[in-house]
Amino acid sequence: MSWANLIFGLRGRINRSQFLVGIIAVGVLSQILTIWIMASLYDQPAHFGYIAGPQFEAANAMSGVISLPVLLSLGVRRAHDIGASGWVVFVALVAPLLGALPLLFGGAVLWLFALPGALGGLVLLMALGTKGSNRYGDEPAPGLSGAWGS
Repeated sequence: MSWANLIFGLRGRINRSQFLVGIIAVGVLSQILTIWIMASLYDQPAHFGYIAGPQFEAANAMSGVISLPVLLSLGVRRAHDIGASGWVVFVALVAPLLGALPLLFGGAVLWLFALPGALGGLVLLMALGTKGSNRYGDEPAPGLSGAWGS
C-alpha cells in the first residue's frame, strides 16, 4: 500500500486500532501545525507567549481544514469495515462544521450540530468490523499491521 493511498485512499477497510492511531496522529500533527502557524505570526519568541484569541482560532481552523481529507479517508475506510457506506462519514464531518458557523457570527445556538459528529466518531471507534470479506474488501489484519504494510 502506498503512502498516498494510506493517507488519502477511500477504498478498503481499516480496523479500530488503525482508526484510533490515525485519529490521534492527525490530532497531534494538526496541533503541531497550529503551533507552527502561530509561531510564524510573531516575529519574536517572547510574543508567542501571548496567544491572541482570533489568531489562534484562525490557525486552528486552518490546520483543521488541512487535516480534513485525512480524517475523511480514515472515516470512510472505517465505515467500510463495519459494512456502511462512506457517505455516512460526510454527516459526521460536515455537522460539526455547521455547528461552528454560528461561532463566527457570535452565537452558539447551533452547537448541537456537533453532536452527530461526535457520536458518529464514537460509533466508528467502538463498532466491531464485519467478520470476513464484505463488499468493501477483505477483513483488515488485526492490530496495526494491516494498514502500515508490514
